[in-house]
Amino acid sequence: MDYGDIMANYGAVLLLGLPRRFGRRLQLPDHGVGLIGLPLAAGGLGYRTWRSTADCAFLAAYMHTSHHFPKLFPHLADRFPPILDLVPAVGQPALAPSKQAEFASREFVRIVSDAPLVRDRIEGSASVMKHTQHVLSTIVSEAEARRVVGLINAMDNPRLPRHMELYYSNCGDPTT
Repeated sequence: MDYGDIMANYGAVLLLGLPRRFGRRLQLPDHGVGLIGLPLAAGGLGYRTWRSTADCAFLAAYMHTSHHFPKLFPHLADRFPPILDLVPAVGQPALAPSKQAEFASREFVRIVSDAPLVRDRIEGSASVMKHTQHVLSTIVSEAEARRVVGLINAMDNPRLPRHMELYYSNCGDPTT
């Protein structure tokens, strides 16, 4: 089952419905929507979308499965090949031997399109990474933060960068 529609609806309600809770119909600019999903330490509000969490969680679970199945269940190992075997360097998924492998390859392509460093991190690890979901989520969050900073920087006046100053003042310790 593909949860794409549910994921899109959840993200829309969370990111676009949030301003409506305050009794107004606000139209948020792209950087405002991006700030809602960033962690507090990155100057955001910390509301994590399904896409920012689910893709990394499923990919981490698949990577864990593909690492351990050859030892535990050798007869099922061919249904869960390593993710880099499913998605060659060009980025198009190969023919997947199982539905789970197909989903993992699609999610990998989606994640790498937003955060290309994910591929480098996975290629650089000799075996399955410890805390894989956390590592992947951190890389994706950092890529999103760079995108949002670029949007904020583009709308600023270079002589008076008040938007960037406001962004940097919101980064760091969320309680002070």
